[in-house]
Amino acid sequence: MLFYQVVIIGIFVLNVLINHDKKAYNYYALTMTFIIIVGISGLKSINVGSDTPVYANLFYNSINEQVSLSNLFTQRFEGGYVYLNQILFKIYPHVQILFIVVSVVTIFCWLFVIDKLSNNISISIFLFFTFGLFSLLLSNLRQSLAMALVILAFYLLYKNHLILSVCLILLAGTFHISAFIFLGYLILRKIKINKTIIISAIIVSVGGYISFNKILSVGTSLFSKYSSYIENNVLAGETKVLSTITFGILVVTFILGNVIIKKSREKEDIYLQQLNLLILFACVFSFVAIQTSSFNRLTNYFSMFIIFYIPKILSLIKQTSTRFILAMLIVFSFFLYNFIIMYYRPEWNYIVPYSTFWQTIG
Repeated sequence: MLFYQVVIIGIFVLNVLINHDKKAYNYYALTMTFIIIVGISGLKSINVGSDTPVYANLFYNSINEQVSLSNLFTQRFEGGYVYLNQILFKIYPHVQILFIVVSVVTIFCWLFVIDKLSNNISISIFLFFTFGLFSLLLSNLRQSLAMALVILAFYLLYKNHLILSVCLILLAGTFHISAFIFLGYLILRKIKINKTIIISAIIVSVGGYISFNKILSVGTSLFSKYSSYIENNVLAGETKVLSTITFGILVVTFILGNVIIKKSREKEDIYLQQLNLLILFACVFSFVAIQTSSFNRLTNYFSMFIIFYIPKILSLIKQTSTRFILAMLIVFSFFLYNFIIMYYRPEWNYIVPYSTFWQTIG
């Protein structure tokens, strides 16, 4: 377990020391960070990650899978992901190539967008680790890849490339169907946060929580392949704890963010408005997700923007000492959160202990 803590602290210090305003320094820091993260996630053994053995089994059997437009989203694994496995298997019939390719694409998308949009690259990368996004990559290849493509789609949307953004989200959906939920954000993205919107969000959250069984029934009727998985996770005690903690983190972050926004008295730019709305969506989905861990798969597409939201909020604080103290409190809190989960609940993702593929050979 200490392996991950050392990596988190090491990469954070690396980026703090090397990152400067000059692009050349950012390039060196991000390149080193990219190599380290891809090395860890790409060279892992099949014993790292709760879903990794399933993905390994699919990789070796993917050549026998039949994919057509009629079953693109109805079979156990989405067509795009199956095609990816088939292509990689033909190139090199060992599952390690899958881990490496997914890691390269996922980490590249994240670091590229962090470099372009984050107000504090070091903190964003730190939150990528401590908020569970890296743990997800080690365990759930499909959704990590889909989320990375959605992050890139968000960047393209920010740059006013709507059509490209939609296409990228549709592509992400062929790897994990849950990515389609982000299309809803595209429709609602121009909403500005005010008291009416917040009250509406609370009503929707409570209504969704109360009416969860009906929502679940509709969802499983549309996507029957997930019915058994969802039913097995409903009201599971351990996952309810995680969902509740996630909801608490998001709500506190949203409230703190809006207090700082109000006190800064600065006109909200489009980027801040979009992040604020995304975190509000995350609060709504995470509250409903307390009913079942499966709903967290939808929450992830909004909660992941916390790694951009926190640096943006910190940048609004004019007083240097206050900004530094709050930043250190956030860093400490998220590090402690990550440490506690890995130490006390390693069974939530099975990434502890870490091992490389060559350690399991023979």
